[in-house]
Amino acid sequence: MLTSKWSARARSGGFAGLLASSLLLAGCSSGVAPSSPAAGSAASAGSVSSPSASASVSTSSASSPSSTGLSARADDGAYVASVRVVGDRVRDLTISSPAMGGEFGARLVLPSGYDSDPQRRWPVLYLLHGAGEPQSYRYWTETLAIDTLPAADGAILVAPEGGDMGYYSDWYNDGRGGPPAWETFHLAEIRQLIVRGWRASDRMAVMGISMGGFGAISYAGRHPGMFAAAVSLSGVLDTSMVPNWFSPRIWGDPQAQSDVWAAHNPSTLVERLTGTPVFVAYGSGEPGPLDSTGAGPDDLESLVARMNESFVARARGAGVALTVDAYGPGSHSAPYWKRELDRAVAFAMAALESQA
Repeated sequence: MLTSKWSARARSGGFAGLLASSLLLAGCSSGVAPSSPAAGSAASAGSVSSPSASASVSTSSASSPSSTGLSARADDGAYVASVRVVGDRVRDLTISSPAMGGEFGARLVLPSGYDSDPQRRWPVLYLLHGAGEPQSYRYWTETLAIDTLPAADGAILVAPEGGDMGYYSDWYNDGRGGPPAWETFHLAEIRQLIVRGWRASDRMAVMGISMGGFGAISYAGRHPGMFAAAVSLSGVLDTSMVPNWFSPRIWGDPQAQSDVWAAHNPSTLVERLTGTPVFVAYGSGEPGPLDSTGAGPDDLESLVARMNESFVARARGAGVALTVDAYGPGSHSAPYWKRELDRAVAFAMAALESQA
């Protein structure tokens, strides 16, 4: 059972980390049966760079980007099954995904000039949510209100579904591969669909919170040159420190499949991040100015801080272009991530603009 403390952390966007092993080992997670071999082979799960996510995306499957994206197809047949208009600029996509073996969601926030310039292609900022997050891909707009930030209004914001504990990976599944293949869903299927159906360009940056911070840095390290920048807010940046958090379905056994673990761990991917500007922010776990009166220490953010310190030391040693905001007192919670957004988004957008 979730204690009230950890339930509150999950509701605020955290990955409920100290509970992950019991939840995952009980079979919690993607909501997708792992038996189908449709996508996400064991080989690609263990390799550092998945062959399904190439450096550029052909637009040949659509003669021109469609206004709704319904005509576009990804190389593996993924398509947008429906589009729901949430607001003037916000669209929720339901995507039929061979990589996932079913229909999964993503939220797009379109730039304010999107409709007035129908020939323009826009850079992309991926937004990766945390674990155990009931709002899933909606978290970035409904809790953090990133769509209201002027700094973010120069790109298509893409917030994909990532599962309760999906950990932004094509799962190993005892060597069988197959669904859930989150990495393929995000970096091949969704990427191709937004290029072919939503006028996205090939300029991309990636940002994540908690589990999503892991995803942002892991994706950038696994695919050097794909992203103009990678941003982590309170991210899980050294999985070797908490091997009991993760189901063996994700990367296998930490010893027997140590190569698969290393191929996804941000702290062992630092040599592959040397060409990518990286921003990381995290608190100490001590009660901070945005915590409730009388709040005690947050063991979760304290552990995240130690993981970030491990990552930062390795990244600096490797020569990564690293910006760090170790902001001191603060818990693993939304108020601190919201406070960081202006700086984090500005960092990502500056990197995208430098590629224009």
